[in-house]
Amino acid sequence: MAITAPSKVHGPSGAVSRTLHTSISDSRRRARAIRWVRGSSSCIGPLFPAVYRRARLGRRAGCVVCAATQIEGTHMALKIVGSGLGRTGSFSLKLALEQLGFGPCHHMVEVFEHPETMPLWIAAGEGKPDWDAVFEGYVSAVDYPTAGYWREIAAHYPDAKVIHSERDADAWFDSTQATIFAPGSFADNPPPHIKAFFESFMGPMVGHIHDRAFMTDVFRRNSEAVKASIAPERLFVMQVGEGWERLCAFLGVAVPDAPYPRENTRDQFQARADARAASQA
Repeated sequence: MAITAPSKVHGPSGAVSRTLHTSISDSRRRARAIRWVRGSSSCIGPLFPAVYRRARLGRRAGCVVCAATQIEGTHMALKIVGSGLGRTGSFSLKLALEQLGFGPCHHMVEVFEHPETMPLWIAAGEGKPDWDAVFEGYVSAVDYPTAGYWREIAAHYPDAKVIHSERDADAWFDSTQATIFAPGSFADNPPPHIKAFFESFMGPMVGHIHDRAFMTDVFRRNSEAVKASIAPERLFVMQVGEGWERLCAFLGVAVPDAPYPRENTRDQFQARADARAASQA
């Protein structure tokens, strides 16, 4: 059955903060996260230029990503849950889903754009999730932190389709070591005030991100669990490098004329990281 793409969706900016009832310690942690992220725009921008540029534009125009008007308290159930780990084409998939009308699509970059949501992810890691608050205003979700909770999120939104992006496990590991899990990365050495956030969704990977045998085993087990747990008619397994055809058939939408997005490749990531390092030298 095809999924109907929303004709109009509302952005998440500020929505979660209206529903948060955090303790004083959570509020302080959130304030530190906001100060750190806003002070690190030179870091976030170069790593995720497309989304960062559109999000900045959206804030000035009063809209986010899909150019939709923000309305306080907007709620809609997720239509698509991404179960693929980071570095399986998730950033390109985010852009593709938004192009197909299933946006805004949540991705790790959204957390950096809205650091006030970090306490919600920490609470999820402590077994106290509020998925409707986490995904308020979003239509789809891919990448981390979502990938760390695909089972729970898919259960919470039983009508949502699940897209599992995957690739060769060793190729995935090599890609992580050059990008998101590189020595000195946020995941490898997070600042103290956001350490709890990263640990909330990384699960068994914490402390092992440079261990090839351990990490590739985690990767394979995750893929096996998704395929064993999600009903075949609800699941789409997508290989890195695929284009529009099978994805659009699964979603029941027309294939766009534009090429499938190819963003945040290893070379692009490293080039932006090198440029950032050079600018800060």
